Amino acid sequence: MSGRGKGGKGGKSGAKRFRKILIDNIQGITKPAIRRLCRRGGVRRISGKIYEETRSVLKIFIEQTVRDCISYTEHAKRKTVIAMDVVNALKRQGFNEELLNENETAYKLRKIEKNLLENIENKFNFNNCSIPLE
Repeated sequence: MSGRGKGGKGGKSGAKRFRKILIDNIQGITKPAIRRLCRRGGVRRISGKIYEETRSVLKIFIEQTVRDCISYTEHAKRKTVIAMDVVNALKRQGFNEELLNENETAYKLRKIEKNLLENIENKFNFNNCSIPLE
């Protein structure tokens, strides 16, 4: 039994394992999923043409990332893509490590925003405002 792999019964002339051909999987990125991404980005209204455009851009991005991942894997003479291959592929496309770790980035942005607000409040001191309200 060893050495045959997943080809099924038979020796060298046995039937090959059937592999399903995947067509049009990009439609799995649903309209509500794209809408949620837009909402996270701060978009209020979404045109109907945005959904297909988003799918096409996403498909190109994923194809480039997977191509880079495979290049890193083949260069290391491995058959398995590891997490560092993906991280390196994303770095190559312009993402830095800080953006890849979402929790730390969100924390840093909140900290920066808090510091900016404190500086503005200290600089302009809104509590002792002497502007007459009409």
